[in-house]
Amino acid sequence: MLLKEIVTEKRFAFFERAESWQDAIEKSCLPLVSTGCATPEYAQRIIECVQEFGPYIVIVPGLAIPHSTKGAPGVSRTAIAFAKFEQPVRFDEADREKDASLFFALAAVDEDEHVKNMRQLFKILSDEKLLEQLTHVKSEKDLLALDPQFLPNTYLKYYLYPDYVVEHSDPNHTRADEVIEGREKEVFGAAREIIRKGTATGGEFT
Repeated sequence: MLLKEIVTEKRFAFFERAESWQDAIEKSCLPLVSTGCATPEYAQRIIECVQEFGPYIVIVPGLAIPHSTKGAPGVSRTAIAFAKFEQPVRFDEADREKDASLFFALAAVDEDEHVKNMRQLFKILSDEKLLEQLTHVKSEKDLLALDPQFLPNTYLKYYLYPDYVVEHSDPNHTRADEVIEGREKEVFGAAREIIRKGTATGGEFT
């Protein structure tokens, strides 16, 4: 999943606040700069675009996607970086819906890789629960804990991230509920399909 890649590639950052929306864009692009995906010139290009076209990078309240055109000055690799600000960044004094605390900065050189990244990002943007959880992350561990591919076994979450689990768990939705909705549901569904077909291909439970 995208979050695992962002953490593995060290393309993430956490900030208490930004002095301005320009400062926020520069800070959100720092992980791209530090990992060799872009230079500070790229952040300046995005700032120029926002000054010219308005806060187009704030796609929904609370979330911004700093980006410019493919092959923009200062970009050397296709990548996505994540940044979180504890204090929301204000882009428009007259419109609070343009505030943002979550930033996914995009850099694009290779079209295929860019499309792949956008598909993964779209999955995150389409998941309201995940977006809400992202507003609470404060560390690398928190990001990884949200990636089901990093921790496919829920028990590992309890052992490796007990504080996170306690803070974000719903007492009315227990581990048993997660099992029933997840793996158990898949197993019973696969079993019903085998019964219906009268045969098994060997891949139903992978």
